[in-house]
Amino acid sequence: MDPFNFKRIADPVYGTIGLSELEVQVINTRAFLRLRNVKQLGLAHYVFPGVDYSRFAHSLGCCHVAGRILDSIRRTDPAAKISDSDIQRYRLAGLLHDIGHYPFSHAMEEAIKDFYSGGILEDSEGTDTEDHDASIFKHERAGREVLDQDRELNRLLSGKDHRPESIWSIFMREDPNIRFANLVSSDLDSDRIDYLLRTAHHSGLPYGSVDLDYIISQMRLDADSNICISPKALRAADHLLLCRYFDYLQVSFHKTVAGFELVLKDVIGALLKEGRLRCSRTDVTSMISNDEWFEFDDTSLVQKIRLYAEESTDRTGKLKARSILDRTPPRLVYKKESLANREEDHGRELYQQSKRLLEAKRDEWANEFGIEADRWYVWPRVMELTKVGSHEPIGADEETKKKSEIAAKVLTNEESLESEIITTIPQSLMKIMSNYANFMLRLYVLLTPEEQEKRSEIEARVKKDLAG
Repeated sequence: MDPFNFKRIADPVYGTIGLSELEVQVINTRAFLRLRNVKQLGLAHYVFPGVDYSRFAHSLGCCHVAGRILDSIRRTDPAAKISDSDIQRYRLAGLLHDIGHYPFSHAMEEAIKDFYSGGILEDSEGTDTEDHDASIFKHERAGREVLDQDRELNRLLSGKDHRPESIWSIFMREDPNIRFANLVSSDLDSDRIDYLLRTAHHSGLPYGSVDLDYIISQMRLDADSNICISPKALRAADHLLLCRYFDYLQVSFHKTVAGFELVLKDVIGALLKEGRLRCSRTDVTSMISNDEWFEFDDTSLVQKIRLYAEESTDRTGKLKARSILDRTPPRLVYKKESLANREEDHGRELYQQSKRLLEAKRDEWANEFGIEADRWYVWPRVMELTKVGSHEPIGADEETKKKSEIAAKVLTNEESLESEIITTIPQSLMKIMSNYANFMLRLYVLLTPEEQEKRSEIEARVKKDLAG
């Protein structure tokens, strides 16, 4: 009997997903069930009603894709000696890679980072600390704490071949000698593949029409046990990377979705400032050890926002909270996009100049229109197709080296098992496209119902000032 078909679950993306007995036990723990109430895409369902799917569903999909990839490689390359135990370990890493995500995911993580880097901090014990970087957990590090401290998960994993540290070392990339390191963290990993397919399915957008079966069938191992694709799948891989690029632009970076995320960050910051929410590493560790982490989900945060909207005496703070609760987004009054060479200083400098000008003018416009400056939002983003451009020297610095480790790779020599990053392959579309980035700037303003009529006037004024 296939150990990974102990139980099968219906899934709208893959039809059915098979699970091992251990995986069934894991998904029934309180720590994992919490992910049912953490949306994968934050507030994107305010614009795309179908994308209210959870990190629970995404994690199941990530586990499934990771297993399919390793099973395919095992069948095509017996010399790789991939055991059921190996597959189980990486499936568990895919299953548990998001278990430390905060409510509303990245918006909250950014708000926490901004708040706890703002000055000398106090942890939940009232002790001052100046170690800002060490004062918070990113979601991967929070996931490690959950695996190490959660009693249910520890009981399941500690007596098996797959101890907690053997799982989190994969999604945290802390073991330099680990095999298949790019299975859960790379341009073509199980995480990004499921995200793309699941988001496309639920949003109704066409960007999930990728040849996944063929890509998986053409996955191989290079001499360093990195997962790569055979040259036959080059076109399919190019297509997938392009689809992911357009998916991000259309969903995550949709003008209304991005506007809501900006306001949400401010509201979470207000909750942190007033002590209604505490998320230092000490607080997170305490929540996990005291079994409070299970209740820390989107619903609990919405309840805090609702209470803040009712009790706060801060007029602007209440307006922002009501924006989230009532789905009244900030208005986009200016946008600028340009495709430019990501490696040329000229394009980046023009982008930075425009960004600085927007930020400098913000206070002037706020005074002119009588709208508080903290209701104006500058949204800057640089969207790249791949982690590494084709002209970047591999390993030139530590940052580029890390990027190259998670870039999509192509097996270029079947005898020596040498591989190259997809952006260096002459016939790959990514060789050209990877050198470009979409430099995006937007200006939003959160208006009261009475101020809505000012929008056209604001747009005209901003356009005039920035044209001069």
